[in-house]
Amino acid sequence: MKFTIYYKDDYGLHPLYEINRTATNFYINSLRMNDRSHFSYHESGVSSHKSPISKKNPEVRVEKSRPPLSEFRGAESIITANVLLNVLMSQKTRLPKTGDMVFAIGPPFALEIIVSDNDIDLPPLSDRVTVDVQKRLDMKPVIIVEAYKLINNTLCLSRFDQKHPIKFG
Repeated sequence: MKFTIYYKDDYGLHPLYEINRTATNFYINSLRMNDRSHFSYHESGVSSHKSPISKKNPEVRVEKSRPPLSEFRGAESIITANVLLNVLMSQKTRLPKTGDMVFAIGPPFALEIIVSDNDIDLPPLSDRVTVDVQKRLDMKPVIIVEAYKLINNTLCLSRFDQKHPIKFG
């Protein structure tokens, strides 16, 4: 199962992330130009955030040990992103398809990707106005994406932080 997260503004449609869920793996890939960052979470429980910096410098790569993907419980913020400027986000021209998420919100805004073992309602926060929340309930874990305007130069902070042991070797 694969879908794309876009934002739409006066300049058009901009792809931000592609989420791919297989039977045993979960991937979030950045679609921003020159940014090959991605997050992966596997049935084995190994997960990692990789970026262009960590690919060139393996010593800064972070892998963590989590519960097996099929046993994920609770809610966790996986990615928080701040989109501050209108820039060409991808060289690929795409049109949204059924199941994609399109947020009608222009920069500056923040986007948070949350995974949860079930559908949850996000409690309102005082620093998050013009909120748009979209969900994919047809997969486990459930994917919840929240987009909101940035106010008072406050950048996005994670709603649901979880600590996992770092995996070595």
